[in-house]
Amino acid sequence: MYLFHSGTDDVKNSINVNDVLTVSREYHPDFTLGGKETGMALILLTSGDYFFEGEVIGGELHPGYLAKKGTVACFVTSFAKIIAIRQKMSDPQGSQKDGGRF
Repeated sequence: MYLFHSGTDDVKNSINVNDVLTVSREYHPDFTLGGKETGMALILLTSGDYFFEGEVIGGELHPGYLAKKGTVACFVTSFAKIIAIRQKMSDPQGSQKDGGRF
C-alpha cells in the first residue's frame, strides 16, 4: 500500500522503515485524540518525497484511512502488490525468471 505524507521534516524524522503505524478510519479534529483503531501498517520503504510503501500487518485498511505514529500521520492512498515490493527489495536488478518485470 502507499501512504501519502506532507514531506515535512517532522514526518521524515518520526516515521522510519520498519515502524508500525496505528491505522484509524475516523479521527478527531483535535489530532491528539485517537480515532477507532482498525489496523496496523508496517513501513517498508520510502518512495519519493511524499510517500511511504507499506504492508498491512493487522486489521483492515482502506484508501482514506489515517496511519498515525505519535503526532504525525499519513493517509492510506492505494494498495500495491506487496510481493512485487518485496521482490524489488531483495532483488533490485529484477528476477531472471520473469525477465526483470514485476
